[in-house]
Amino acid sequence: MARGGCWRLEEVGTCVEVVGGGQSRGDWPEVVVGGGGQKYGWPEVVLRGRGGEIEDDKVNEFEVWHGLANLYSSLSHWKDAEICLEKARALFEYSAEMMHTEGIICEERGKIKEALAAYINVLLLEPGYVPCKVLIGAVLSKMGSKVLPVARSILSDALRIQPTNHMAWYYLGLVHRDDGRIGDAIDCFQAASMLNESVPIESFSSIF
Repeated sequence: MARGGCWRLEEVGTCVEVVGGGQSRGDWPEVVVGGGGQKYGWPEVVLRGRGGEIEDDKVNEFEVWHGLANLYSSLSHWKDAEICLEKARALFEYSAEMMHTEGIICEERGKIKEALAAYINVLLLEPGYVPCKVLIGAVLSKMGSKVLPVARSILSDALRIQPTNHMAWYYLGLVHRDDGRIGDAIDCFQAASMLNESVPIESFSSIF
């Protein structure tokens, strides 16, 4: 960690700075990620800390690298995302959040087997980790009719743990649709829509 509360990301050409929060922000520290300017075209983002003070540099540094991995993944800057993920892994090798992000990056790059392996590793570490149950169900739902029962079981288990997860309802609806259970599919899509009315999931006219 550099002086002045900064982490330097020489590999990705940006700077991460931890700034103490004020009362207006609930006394939470902020992690300000400065953009790379015209050369890189990267935006400035703010990652919020979890506590009132920075007490554990290792935990906070992990959150910075992990947050940056998510940021660069969303921008499809895969090399930068992988660099940040490696930095996070060096701090906490066995982290459900880190392996979750690793799986998402693999899936977005078309590495489906690697993505599934990462998601499964998360469940081995934390069996009740709902986001990865949903992602596994989503991946399996695209792999043909033979695995639809497995996808349905995993998504149903995710909803048992977290009944308000709209994406679990959505993918369960897709599974029911592909399995010919149209009535059940409609019920699931309606539940997904009600739980997340402000964010369109998919044009329902394109589903059937």
